[in-house]
Amino acid sequence: MGIGDCCSEAMKEVEDLGLSDKFIKHGTQGVPGKLVTAYECKECGHNWTQELDTEEPDRHMWYPQD
Repeated sequence: MGIGDCCSEAMKEVEDLGLSDKFIKHGTQGVPGKLVTAYECKECGHNWTQELDTEEPDRHMWYPQD
């Protein structure tokens, strides 16, 4: 699955502002060294997981959820 424009825009908003009205946030879990948050795109319905490195908070990794 590729990243649609709607998802890319929402991801950028989350990274820059900490939130986006284009995503539904399904919760955050803390795992050693990371915060893992699940999101759903309101426009296309794709689900994504964001991993935020707690030691490098500017490093955001996004993964599609099955």
